[in-house]
Formats: sequence, C-alpha cells, structure tokens
Amino acid sequence: RSRCKLKHAKVKHMKICLAQINEHTAASSILRILKSFTGPTNPKKQKKGTLPMLEKEDGVICQTPDEAMQVWIKFFAEMEGGTRQSFDELHADWLEDLKKDQTEPFQLKVTELPTLADLELAYRRVAPGKAIGPDRVPGELCHLAPAACTRATYSSLWKLLLFGHEALTYKGGLLVQAYKGKGPTTKCSSYRSLLISSHIGKSLHRAMRCSQAHIFEGFLQAQQLGGRRAMPVTYGVHLARAFHRQARHHGHSCALIMLDLKEAFYRIFRPICMEGKVTDMAIAQLMQRLQMPPEVMTDLYRLLRDPCALEQAGMTPQQRRSIRAVHSQTFFWMYRQHDVVQTSHGSRPGDPFADVIFSYVWAVVLKKLQAFMQQQDIASEFPQRPSLMLFEDEPPPADGRVPFIGPTWMDDLCVCVEGGTPAQTIQRTTLATGRLLE
Repeated sequence: RSRCKLKHAKVKHMKICLAQINEHTAASSILRILKSFTGPTNPKKQKKGTLPMLEKEDGVICQTPDEAMQVWIKFFAEMEGGTRQSFDELHADWLEDLKKDQTEPFQLKVTELPTLADLELAYRRVAPGKAIGPDRVPGELCHLAPAACTRATYSSLWKLLLFGHEALTYKGGLLVQAYKGKGPTTKCSSYRSLLISSHIGKSLHRAMRCSQAHIFEGFLQAQQLGGRRAMPVTYGVHLARAFHRQARHHGHSCALIMLDLKEAFYRIFRPICMEGKVTDMAIAQLMQRLQMPPEVMTDLYRLLRDPCALEQAGMTPQQRRSIRAVHSQTFFWMYRQHDVVQTSHGSRPGDPFADVIFSYVWAVVLKKLQAFMQQQDIASEFPQRPSLMLFEDEPPPADGRVPFIGPTWMDDLCVCVEGGTPAQTIQRTTLATGRLLE
C-alpha cells in the first residue's frame, strides 16, 4: 500500500515538473529535471543517502548534531588552514587589508580591461537551478537578465582589477559536505566540501579569468591541458593513446606513470603562487598537515624567495593584486554555525579561479620535471607541425622538435616514457618517478 502511494506521488510530482517545460526550455534543463526521476543508467553511480552518523578522531560516534557540526568545522578548517573567528573580526581583517594594500600610481589602457560584453557573457554562463549564495541572488536572474546585472556590477569588476578591492560577500559562502562515494560514511575523510557562494562574485571572477587567459595559457607547460579554452577533457586520453601507438610503431617499449593528487586544490600554499604575507605559524601548519620532515623547511623558504608563479608568468602588478585580492580573507561557514572560518590554504574549489591558481603552481612543477627529463635524455621529442599532416610528401617542419612528457588534466598527470628495450624503459621510468615524487 505504501509503495502504491509513493508511486502515485512520484507520478504527480513528475507531471508538475513537466508542465514547466516549454519550447524555449534548454535540453540540459530538461535532462536535469528528469534526472531526479530516472536516476543514472549505471547502477554503480547511483547516489545513496548517508545516515548523519559521524566519528570523532578517537573513533567515538557524535551524540548530538552540535557535536557533529564541531567535528565537521574542525576537519574542513584544518584542510584549508582555517581559523575560527566572528564575522566582525573577519570584517575588521578585511578593512585592515584594504588599508595596507595601497596602490602605486600606474597607467593602463582601457582596452586591456574586460568590456561590458565580456561580463555579460560571464553572466549568461551561470546555469539555472544552482544553489543560491549568501547574497540571495538566484542563478536564474544572472542567466536571464545578464545585461541588467552587468550594468549594476561593472564598476565592481573594474575596482577589483585596478585596485584589488573586492566585496567581502564574494569571498565566502556556505560549506556543505558531500560523500565521495567510497570509504566509510561515518568518517570525515570520505567527504569533500562544496562551497555555495555568490553567483555575482563567480561571474566577476569568470570575466577576470577570461581577460587573463592568454597569459595563463602561455605560461602552462605544453601538455598541460586543464583550464585551456576550447579544450575537451578527452584530449589527454587521445594524447596518451597516440604516444602508445607511435611507440609500438617504432618497436619501442613504453610506460605510463599515472598520478592523482589527494586533496590537490587544498594543498596550495598561496604565497608560492601569489605575493602575500608569510608567517612562521602558517608554514608550521602547512608542514604538519602535509606530514613533511623538518629538513624540507629549508627548501620551502628557498621557494618563497623565488618569484611567485604569477610573476614568472609575466603578469602586471595590477593583475597580480587582483588575483591576490580574490584569495584574501576567504571564509566559509556551515549550517547552524554562528561564526565563520577564515582560510589561508587552497584555491577555493568551485570558484572559476580555482583551477587557474592550481595550474599556475603545477606548471612550475611540470617545467622542473620536463627540464630534468631533458637533462637525463629520457624525454620524448616530436616534430611540431602547424597543421594536420595529410600527405606523406610534406616537408619536415622548420620549427624543429618539441619535448613531450605526457598529458596533464588539472591534478591528473600521465607521464609518458619510452625506451628501445624493456630494461631501458624501466630505468627511465624509475628516474622519472623518483624525480616526480621528490
């Protein structure tokens, strides 16, 4: 009897949802509406609800919702190098940072800044149906009225780009835990964080990112694919398969070293990527969280003396200041939490700048790996051709050959190594793996 009632209720609710669809509804919106009724076709990908049971560090189950909330806050605060404080204290830190970061006189062409059309395109890309951020502005408003939103916030974009001043509302949001689909459901480590932030703030960041895309793509390592414009996610797979085919064609042995970093976006120490204040306490917290030996402290201080990744990429002081502003006084709070957590690590997953910041840091690592592999003569090289070669009698390219270490998509790396014999391939793979871990 209960099953029949549930079935009729589901059909009734589905009819109500289908009544909202008309000839102007996008195909993606229709699929999103029907997904809650049909579910995924793969049984392994079906999401299962988890009970609100949570273990503390000593393995004891939390007895009250408030006790569980404190455990969640501590777990995610340690992940992002966070400090709990009241919102008034956070607001005071934000004002103090604005006073300290005074800009020097500068000259800039207006054509170097995003236009109204650029910001409007960023608003059009906001997907309807997304969770509403702390400013209570729904994504439907940004998507359906992009011109009005652009006129209302265009000055905020210029203020961010020119002076590095950003509203505190755009720097944080509500953090929600989401089960990864594997591991014990009672442990915090089996969950990842989802940050529900302002759609307006993310649109401003997206427009800022697009205006700096040429600098970003020019700094990336050649086979670093994540974050590039018009780059499909399957392109890395095609590169790895092409490398395997050419090795087999030449009678060579080859090896693919797969690397997937754990909590990659949260492990970014922001001063390495952008200028910023560095305290001994922040370094100590980073060393403890990553479980690094004491001798690594010297290497970290040496890295901090080098130019940051954004400066190495050739960004102007205004561009570096704007990116640093986006990652200053970032914060989150959880459901039923009365204070906030100001964070200092990580690149804010979910924000349009998250993968950019990570890619800048990861590009420095990949370039060091490429230099080592070239020095040891274990990096493959291939002709650089301006277009697809369709005929056998085409002349060789004049630009020479380019090194190839393997495709990278964000934190997923595939190092490609080949050798004339299996023994040589094993030797080269050992060298590459050792250097990569180092």
